[in-house]
Amino acid sequence: MIDRCLSLYDWAKFRQTQGAITWHRVLDPDGYLPCFGLVTEGKVADVKAAHQMPFAPETSVVDDRGDNDDRLLAPWTASISLPA
Repeated sequence: MIDRCLSLYDWAKFRQTQGAITWHRVLDPDGYLPCFGLVTEGKVADVKAAHQMPFAPETSVVDDRGDNDDRLLAPWTASISLPA
């Protein structure tokens, strides 16, 4: 999270007197450099931003237990083909 002055970034609401933004990133698996970024208000959770992010096949997604969202994970796991 990146703290911002609320008077300059009035769209970046975080707390009543404080502003913040979050930069959600997708890293390219070949070079581990960001290939997609999404800037949101500081209070937007990563799992909510993930619904708007493109993931190529075989992308590794890392999250914590608080970010589990079955509506997001179901299409990903349904497309996995397991060896017979």
